[in-house]
Amino acid sequence: MLILPSFYLSYDSLDTRRDITVSIYEIDMDNNHALHNFSDIRLAKWRREWIDDPLMPGTDKYTGVNWEILRYSDVLLMFAEADNEINQGPSAEAIDALRQIRERAYGDNTDKMPAIPTDYDGFFKAIVQERAWELAGEAVRKYDLIRWNLLADKLAATKAEMTKIYDQDPEYAGIPWKIAWRNEGEKLQFFNWNTPMDSVALAQRDTIMWPNLANWASSLTPEYVESIAQYFEPNRKELLPIHQSILDANQNLKNDYGY
Repeated sequence: MLILPSFYLSYDSLDTRRDITVSIYEIDMDNNHALHNFSDIRLAKWRREWIDDPLMPGTDKYTGVNWEILRYSDVLLMFAEADNEINQGPSAEAIDALRQIRERAYGDNTDKMPAIPTDYDGFFKAIVQERAWELAGEAVRKYDLIRWNLLADKLAATKAEMTKIYDQDPEYAGIPWKIAWRNEGEKLQFFNWNTPMDSVALAQRDTIMWPNLANWASSLTPEYVESIAQYFEPNRKELLPIHQSILDANQNLKNDYGY
């Protein structure tokens, strides 16, 4: 499953969930890591390299990892969201529920966590974002956004962010156009991870020490950005059509929303 670069960049670099959720590399038959192009980074919560042999049959890809139905962090976030709605602002218990999730995510860097808003609107927006970071790839995001009536807005915002990365907007000035990299054992090392360099500087790198070059911001072309949710239609495709077999069985039903 592909992960959009704008989502990867939305994580704080101190948030341990980022590098658990997203893999920027693939592994070849010799166990060497290879950097993906930025347009080809992947969901990695169930990566095989973390699973001991033998691989066992499971719900998907024979990893032996069964699909989660409900996680405690989801319970905490649902409670915090409901509390905020009922009281039109978060109680101390709701704030603490969100804090528990962030403290786990930040590990030894809890002193650098962003502040938790205490007003209704600010706390709601924090919950919307936290559910994205915490539950990424777990098949809930689309339905969260639909129930909040935010799907169209978030898709549009995502395309806008992706365009800014490609256009090298000042907000993303530290994102390299291309990245030179190499293997160090089973790990990756980068020549210019957070250092944009022009093509001359990259061409003059020591190709023996830094033999590989990956497309980073340069891979996020306008065509790539335009392809994101290109068939989505607001106020229609948030819902699926009623299947024809059901319509045949009950003549009183009909499809709405242009289906």
